Amino acid sequence: MGAESKGEDGAGHARLAGPNAAPPSGHSAGSIHVEVVYALPERVWRIQVELPSGSTALQAFEASGFRTRIPGIAETAPDLGIFSHPVAADRVLRDGDRVEVYRPLLIDPKDARRLRAAQG
Repeated sequence: MGAESKGEDGAGHARLAGPNAAPPSGHSAGSIHVEVVYALPERVWRIQVELPSGSTALQAFEASGFRTRIPGIAETAPDLGIFSHPVAADRVLRDGDRVEVYRPLLIDPKDARRLRAAQG
């Protein structure tokens, strides 16, 4: 059989990659590490959480403890995103994802532009 192809072990089997790969050092088998972030204009909260594989964005938010640590955070399920892209609360996470907790808009952006334009 000559030289092995990239991505194969010595027996010619494909090496596992992605969710079935061996966990990186510091990871438990069957777990993922994600960062959960919440930002206000004057402060940013970040926390790393370890979750079971198959966990969702909402589960990461709940595991962060932000609901009890940050005054005024949404009592209902907040809007969430991963790396600046809005996602559903039931979105299954991958190792290394950054879950962002979005604040509700205080004013519609179009209304804000109109107010600024009216003020000159």
